[in-house]
Amino acid sequence: MRVVKKDGSLAEFNPQKIISAVEKSANRAMYELTDEDKEKLVQLVREKIGDKDKVDIADLHIIVENSLDEIDEKTAKAYRHYRDYKTEFVRILDSVWKKAKSLEYVGDVSNANTDSTLVATQRSLTFGQLNKELYQKFFLNQAERDAINDGYIYIHDMKDRLSTLNCLLLDISNVLKGGFECGNLYYNEPKTLDVAFDVISDVTMIVASNVYGGTTLPEIDTVLAYYAEKSYQMYVDEYWKTVWDFTGNNEVTAEGSKKADEYAMKKVYRDMEQGFQSWEYIFNTVGSSRGDYPFIACSFGIDQSRFGKMATEVILKTRMGGQGKKGLKRPVLFPKLTFLYDEELHGEGKPMEYLFDIAIQCSSKTMYPDYLSLSASDGYIPSMYKKYGKVISLMGKIAVAHIKPCELTNVRCT
Repeated sequence: MRVVKKDGSLAEFNPQKIISAVEKSANRAMYELTDEDKEKLVQLVREKIGDKDKVDIADLHIIVENSLDEIDEKTAKAYRHYRDYKTEFVRILDSVWKKAKSLEYVGDVSNANTDSTLVATQRSLTFGQLNKELYQKFFLNQAERDAINDGYIYIHDMKDRLSTLNCLLLDISNVLKGGFECGNLYYNEPKTLDVAFDVISDVTMIVASNVYGGTTLPEIDTVLAYYAEKSYQMYVDEYWKTVWDFTGNNEVTAEGSKKADEYAMKKVYRDMEQGFQSWEYIFNTVGSSRGDYPFIACSFGIDQSRFGKMATEVILKTRMGGQGKKGLKRPVLFPKLTFLYDEELHGEGKPMEYLFDIAIQCSSKTMYPDYLSLSASDGYIPSMYKKYGKVISLMGKIAVAHIKPCELTNVRCT
């Protein structure tokens, strides 16, 4: 007697294969087949097949199940589950295969941050389809799966939920302080602003590749101000060294100090511009290992130091200027900008009102930044800020509750 396999080929009937498969299912049921059980199983299978010279593999499985019912019900049930388990995985792999083929010919538009024409993105989307299927199979119960299929509920990012974590507030300031280890290297803490921009972009891309959702750099103006001060001192020293080498006179004068300050501030401002421009290029052109352009945001606006205010100004003006070829410049998407509004700092007649004016002008041109009010009369974010002086940064939720609409239209922004 021969068995017709799934691919249509023929194989000699081998009772040992039946026993091996049944033993696996028996182990799942915590049951051990005796030699008598095995002999009886083979005998029952042969009797049910009868005098046929060929039997289809699917029919053989049914015969084995029915025969097991006469030996041990728990083992029979485990055998059925084992078969269903394998059948379900065939369905899952078929779904993944169909997704992979559809990417080649149709692409994917479910996420605006992913370019499915790229090989790396296609690979990520294919893996994501497998993760999605596994999430539904092993994490959700049947009622939840039925609700999804019937359209009653929708679970976002099912493809990512098993293997990583959601949105992250990245404490980049503490990451940089003192240096850190990453991969096969140890990063020293940046000593200048331009290096800080480079390292922050490296860290942010690595982190964004290992989470789904967004990655926020909170109060980035304060972070950058710290390294801007280091660059400022370097440029002041550079100015005096140049003067002293040229004149041979090491005297420090008031007029010279003023010129050194102007020289250093101009250089720091340029570093700030170039640094943020580099972020806009990297975050909008370099895909992460996750296969997309990572959703990166930063908050800023309340640092009152001169370099903190410089950072806020440069961020807004750089976004307004756009990126790209001359004549084709346009505002970019990332990093998403969140302006932290404090009535005591940015209100009419307040010391940082001009930064709010620039922010409004930026919004009129680019629809960024979003605004997070720290002066609203209610809400946990304003209450935390008022009580502890701490800011809770978001992914950019618009919250200008304390600013009247007419103030936004009368604007201090023409």
